[in-house]
Amino acid sequence: RVFGIAGKLGTENALRNPRRTSATASALMIGLAFVTLATVLASSVTASAYRLIDEGIGADYVVASQQYFPFSPQVARDLARVDGVDTVAAVSGGQVKIGGRTAMVTAITPGTAERVLNLAVRDGSEAALRRGELLVDAHVAAEQGWRVGAPVPVVFAATGSTTLRVGGTYEPNQFAGPYLLSTATYDAHFAQRLDTVVMVTRASGADREGVHRALLDVVHRYPGVQLKDQTQVKADYKAMIDRLLLLVFGLLFLAILIAVLGIVNTLALSVFERTHEIGLLRAVGMSRRQLRRMVRLESVTISAFGALLGVGVGVAFGWAVVSTMRDEGIEVLRIPVAQLALYVVLAALVGVLAALWPARRAARMDVLAAIATE
Repeated sequence: RVFGIAGKLGTENALRNPRRTSATASALMIGLAFVTLATVLASSVTASAYRLIDEGIGADYVVASQQYFPFSPQVARDLARVDGVDTVAAVSGGQVKIGGRTAMVTAITPGTAERVLNLAVRDGSEAALRRGELLVDAHVAAEQGWRVGAPVPVVFAATGSTTLRVGGTYEPNQFAGPYLLSTATYDAHFAQRLDTVVMVTRASGADREGVHRALLDVVHRYPGVQLKDQTQVKADYKAMIDRLLLLVFGLLFLAILIAVLGIVNTLALSVFERTHEIGLLRAVGMSRRQLRRMVRLESVTISAFGALLGVGVGVAFGWAVVSTMRDEGIEVLRIPVAQLALYVVLAALVGVLAALWPARRAARMDVLAAIATE
């Protein structure tokens, strides 16, 4: 019952000056809204990356450098000689002018795209790569009005203008990009080819551990190149996103710190303005403990109000940002409910901590002096 009275008084005190209360809560709301936006965006990017890896990589292993810097094609040739390996696909990239626009093309070992990239060919055939033809993203082909067999003007930096025919179209694949060439066609038109990724699949029935050790032996000959399975590739993406998120949280911590100072200031003013009232409450029997509880609950009310609004606004903006990034491959909206609930709980805890000094000051007031205050 006593707790209920203190809670009611704390809530009423927060509502007594709604303009000041809302101004104080808005500072916390803005900071937490940005934190929530960053959290929703990071969770959605991570979930989208995992989905792209699951749908776009069919290889058992991915060989790449730490920062995905290009490396020698000799790595792929050495990996292909390992016993128990079924498919080795070298992947490279380069810039060309195609259809009058500058674009990136991806080169891959012929006959491997459907296996290592889970490439879904819609029209034509992947075998067109062996004939020196071009595979095109189906959406890009529809936008340009290209069909299978259509001639496409391509300008290479090393060899100049040429014409490639569209040998097929495929469903959008983030790892294949908009245009796909064979490594042989790439070699014929670029001064040098360096691989950015090599994808490897095991032969059916091959010993998993044995193949893995043999692949590691090859990779260890080349400094900076690493062998990863799909789980490790996902972990790399998550680590990269977490590093960015940590930087964002570090900057937003300052905003939340300012919000906490605002709550302390508001409570201190509230206690000062209610000095006479506090004296009367103490005179009619309110204990110092109950008074401290009343101030704490007032602080928690402000903090929870700001936190709930901040989380709601952050989720709304997160949904809006993710919706605008669908063309960039961010197709999964992930709202980490448990993490956002933790933010609200932490905001309430911040309210308790922010009330420590004002509550202590209120509880230590001299009763008679407080009553005499006008």
